Amino acid sequence: MKIKTFLIFAFFFNTLLLKAQEEKGKVWVTVDDLAILPTLNPKGELTSSSAAFQKIVNQFDITNVVLAFPASKSKELRKVYEIQCNCNQAVLSAAFENTVVGLRKPQEAPVYELMYSPNDYSVLIANDYALNLINAKGAWDITHGSASIIIGISDANFDTTSTE
Repeated sequence: MKIKTFLIFAFFFNTLLLKAQEEKGKVWVTVDDLAILPTLNPKGELTSSSAAFQKIVNQFDITNVVLAFPASKSKELRKVYEIQCNCNQAVLSAAFENTVVGLRKPQEAPVYELMYSPNDYSVLIANDYALNLINAKGAWDITHGSASIIIGISDANFDTTSTE
């Protein structure tokens, strides 16, 4: 009976452990000291000059650190970094709370989902570079278009002999 109970417990524990390893988490933190941010070493591993930050990098399998709002005009938002890991983001966020000097305001990054799926973004053009570049799928969250919009195309006044 004890062995059976142990085996059931071990099975569920391993299942939970494997599920936790599959998770991809993202946490936003405000970084006041850029020197502590991890960088890739020659072996391709993230290393930080802060022992406390390095401990979290190792413990939570942090995979990347990027600016969350690189084009922001706000000086404060340009200090916000997204820390990506193969872990539970709630647990990672809690781990950053008051443990690393130079980091503040850890919070779970939002998870974005498309509100609509475009009806004209077919399998034939799903990997179209230009459509992906302008985020054509994401545009459907803003508008589906309107019959009241008129588009005019003019093919006059162009030079067919131009070198451009």
